[in-house]
Amino acid sequence: MASELNYRPTSLDMGPEKWLDVDGIRTRYFDQGSGERIVFIHGVQMGTTDGSSNARSWELNFVPLAPVHNVISLDRMGQGYTDNPKSDADYTMHASVQHVIAFLDKLGKKPYHLVGHSRGGYIVTRITLERPDLVKTTTCVSSGTLSPGTTRTHVMTRSRPDRKSTRLNSSHIPLSRMPSSA
Repeated sequence: MASELNYRPTSLDMGPEKWLDVDGIRTRYFDQGSGERIVFIHGVQMGTTDGSSNARSWELNFVPLAPVHNVISLDRMGQGYTDNPKSDADYTMHASVQHVIAFLDKLGKKPYHLVGHSRGGYIVTRITLERPDLVKTTTCVSSGTLSPGTTRTHVMTRSRPDRKSTRLNSSHIPLSRMPSSA
């Protein structure tokens, strides 16, 4: 018990936090380095009581890449220190995707290498499909939200992905059992 009381979490230096007004949502982010732009999108759904992901979730990737790339990590809407959505109706994945798109547009550094973990993988995939002009590459890390099913995510995996998309550990269904394109 005494050792728990002395525990002091440490964080790696991601540089100063920055703020950007994205359509009235005050958005916290970190932006370091120069070169190819890599944007890290954390997971977890906003408004949940069982998760607290934020931009710092990527610090072990962010810090070592900053000397050779322009690395960017943001707190998603309703998470970390970024403002909550303006209304209850905006507690949706669609609103979260649109917020990140608006953030990337306002940052004005396209094209980006997008990297998303878990629900962040869903966001970067939707951005790739909806706004390919923003995207150089897409990498999904452990994103079960991309698994085929009967929801909107099913439509996302029906067609063969283009060269820009990299799908890592996003489904346990063999490709031979994946639905074919119509």
